Amino acid sequence: MIGMLKNRFKYSRECSRLSRRWRVVLFVDLAMAPFVAGGAPLPAPSPVPLTLPALTVAPQGRTQRLANIGEGVRQSLRSLVRIMNRVNPTPSIRDLPNGALAALALGEDPGVAEKLLRAEFAQQNMDPASAQFGDIPWQIGHPEVKDANSIEFGFQAVGPILLHFRDRLTPAFIQEATTHVRAAFVSIRRHKVKASYTNIYLMKTVNLTLMGESVGDTVAADQGYAQLDTWMQYTRDAGIHEFDSPTYYATDLNSLILGYRYAARPGAREKFKRILDYFWTDIATNLLSSRGILSGPHSRDYDFLNGTGGLNLYLYLEGLRQAESTSKVDLEKAAMLDAGGEDGYHPSTSVLEPAIQPERVIIQKWDLEPGLDRYNYITPDFAVGSANGDYGPQDKLVTVDFNAEVPTVAIVPDTYDAPYGKLKIKDRSGHNKPHHLPLHPVCVRSNGALLVLLDLDPHKEPLPDSLATNILLPVAASTIVMDGTVIKGDKVFNIPAGPTSVVGVRVGAAGVGVRLFRADGCAGQQPAFALKSDADGLKWGAMRFVVYHYRGLSALAQEAQANRPIAHAGVAPAQGSPPTKDVVQTLSETHVRVGVLIVAAPCPTDRDLTTLVNMVRDARPVEAMENGEWKVDVHLAGVTLAAVSDMKSRKPIHRLVNGKEMPDGIMSLNGAELVKW
Repeated sequence: MIGMLKNRFKYSRECSRLSRRWRVVLFVDLAMAPFVAGGAPLPAPSPVPLTLPALTVAPQGRTQRLANIGEGVRQSLRSLVRIMNRVNPTPSIRDLPNGALAALALGEDPGVAEKLLRAEFAQQNMDPASAQFGDIPWQIGHPEVKDANSIEFGFQAVGPILLHFRDRLTPAFIQEATTHVRAAFVSIRRHKVKASYTNIYLMKTVNLTLMGESVGDTVAADQGYAQLDTWMQYTRDAGIHEFDSPTYYATDLNSLILGYRYAARPGAREKFKRILDYFWTDIATNLLSSRGILSGPHSRDYDFLNGTGGLNLYLYLEGLRQAESTSKVDLEKAAMLDAGGEDGYHPSTSVLEPAIQPERVIIQKWDLEPGLDRYNYITPDFAVGSANGDYGPQDKLVTVDFNAEVPTVAIVPDTYDAPYGKLKIKDRSGHNKPHHLPLHPVCVRSNGALLVLLDLDPHKEPLPDSLATNILLPVAASTIVMDGTVIKGDKVFNIPAGPTSVVGVRVGAAGVGVRLFRADGCAGQQPAFALKSDADGLKWGAMRFVVYHYRGLSALAQEAQANRPIAHAGVAPAQGSPPTKDVVQTLSETHVRVGVLIVAAPCPTDRDLTTLVNMVRDARPVEAMENGEWKVDVHLAGVTLAAVSDMKSRKPIHRLVNGKEMPDGIMSLNGAELVKW
């Protein structure tokens, strides 16, 4: 095997700025080659012929799908009307104008729309002497929820209503609405939003533009058009900051299709088209076409396991997703009903063309700061990706998506021993959302191979019952194996593991090998590794490969009662020193290191999965800590991945593939830039 590799690939030596111990013999030009291990090559991705007609729908089909969405919106509208007929109703404020737009777009009695909008206007602060003049609450009857974005969400539908349906509204109502729109301008201007806050900045931009034009306020419209140019310039240099969110890309599209449909100034429609083309190019490029999902890392994802969100309805409308529930669609999709017809924007076949390429390497920026980027490698059977830099408590930065309806492989550090995203925590605005600790990741990747360095900081958290790094895995896999032993994932278990353990999962023709090769302990404890399936995860089809950095007494007692470790042949005992009592009030550690190796590859058979697992097992990560720099390199059958993380700034210093710094770009596909403004 070594002789064959020598004949096939030439050697080179790359001496980087790293210390002498980091000088390694490298194989070049191997990033695109199949991984080799155990004497047998892994199969290369098999091209699957795709055509755009197979992924899209004709206009008549789109009309039917839009009608299906409309019926779902109608159900939600009827539910809202019933709620508003109750004593002291407490709807979300944004449901009222969206419900009004839905009623008008669906041909309902315009009196329903006026009643819903008046219910919103009644909540607006109309005292010119007040510091909150023009503001509206997030939810009626819930003052504890304080979200400044309510002014953008609450008036998103008002401009389109006044522009498109004015002839169906009474003159008295139009005069009343104009007064409230002018008050809203004061609140919108007071709410400072950066261009990097993609969904709210675009919503604010379109609101100012359309509401300004609807009431003849050229100053407001001027501000909206200026913000549009500002956002385009920012994104030209930084990429889409709120990147690839299955929730907020839908929110972005809601605003943009309304702007495309109604912005009146010369050239505005063309600008909105270019922005929409940019978003849809991003979506098509990152589409796991065989499954119809937005694969890869997500900046904000409220569904840790499956990555579902409002974007799925847009994918369904355009034919990129063949099936989607249209029962009780949320009222924000009223924008689709109003601007999603054949006279609205729809992506062209040239924009969607990347979706039919069977093998894709996508590199994207998501910030002006160097090193904040996103990588996604897509084949017909799987997609594996990572992003550098933290976005927020709902980001999903390391992912493997399969061509099957199973949960995404993802890394979730948490302090509740509940990493599946179903436990909701109140954020500073008062919203209940899923939450995880920041990963502070440094990721190096080459096709399906990922070296991930995490630097957790638990010291600001209240004393947790546990601190763990979890790698979520699907239960409904063709094969699950750890350290040579086949595991049945459909029952509760807790199998001890260690830093040399490798978990292999095969789903259909794809496989992934996962190894937690390094983990720090906290509060005097040694890390404890396990492959774990618990009752909560089984409800959602997920299990996890976990390392506990810290466990308190209650966590240990609960595990002893409900989830006793299982002795398993061929598996090393769990590492760890359970405490005799809780002796700390908070965890004092500010740097808890975790090293992860993830390799995804075609695995049509269990033999291929064994080959993959053996390769990950035989990898020998080399670590060093020098002058506050954590350095790791690992050689994987022809490709060497090396990372250097600055522990003070928690930022990458080097990310090397075969001795060369990783390339960057605004948004590139297989080395070619896709969007040029």
